[in-house]
Amino acid sequence: MERLVEESHDDYYEALRKSSEGWHEGQHDLIPWLNYFLGVLWRAYREFEQRAGEVKSPRGAKTVLVEVAIDACPGDFTLTQLEHPVRG
Repeated sequence: MERLVEESHDDYYEALRKSSEGWHEGQHDLIPWLNYFLGVLWRAYREFEQRAGEVKSPRGAKTVLVEVAIDACPGDFTLTQLEHPVRG
């Protein structure tokens, strides 16, 4: 989020200025700053969502692991044998 604030520092300072108008008279308005902050939070969420989507395993990746484990078991096998295969 710090990077996003830095990238939009002009907007940040403008939101602060607008929000602090009338501070000494008790007439200030937090809405401009709050709108700015929520916008930054939304952009951070969208970036995170995009990056997290790129990290996902390809479809069927676990299926290959299960098939390899099954192939490693001679004859009949139990779920316990799949969970803790004997290495030898």
